[in-house]
Amino acid sequence: KYQFSLAPQAISNLDGVLGDRHARGPILLHLTRGPKVVRSPAVPVADGGAKWDAETLEMVCTLYASKKGGVDFSSKDFKLSLMVQDQDRRQPKEVASCEINLSVFASRDPTAQGVVKPQVLHLAPRAKGSRVELSTTSSMRSAGEDVPMLELTLASTHLKDAVVDDDAV
Repeated sequence: KYQFSLAPQAISNLDGVLGDRHARGPILLHLTRGPKVVRSPAVPVADGGAKWDAETLEMVCTLYASKKGGVDFSSKDFKLSLMVQDQDRRQPKEVASCEINLSVFASRDPTAQGVVKPQVLHLAPRAKGSRVELSTTSSMRSAGEDVPMLELTLASTHLKDAVVDDDAV
């Protein structure tokens, strides 16, 4: 089993997905795989962006060795959704998302355990389909669009002696 820790720092380019209707609602992140959901606290939007203070989304999952050459583990896809808490709605509304294969961040090397890796995720607006781009710089743009860009750090840790159960993600 591995524990993945995603620590969102900041998000920019929110004007295109929030518009005027959601301008006052706070935003939050959902990390999901199947029925499991981890939520960040809601943060206010200001000047087309938002910042989190020392928040971490953590998810534990079982990784299996890959039979394909060149990769250590089989794919383990998670969905990261940007949600807005609209004043008129009880439940947050998804406005952008991306799919992330977290297995690429895991390593069998004990010296790589818990290493924090800065990333930038480009979130696809809900109406335009899902795609993700990862980068170690915050200057990327996705096909010339001003899509939401989430800056975060990501770390994985092998949980030694963890028991694999039926509830594993």
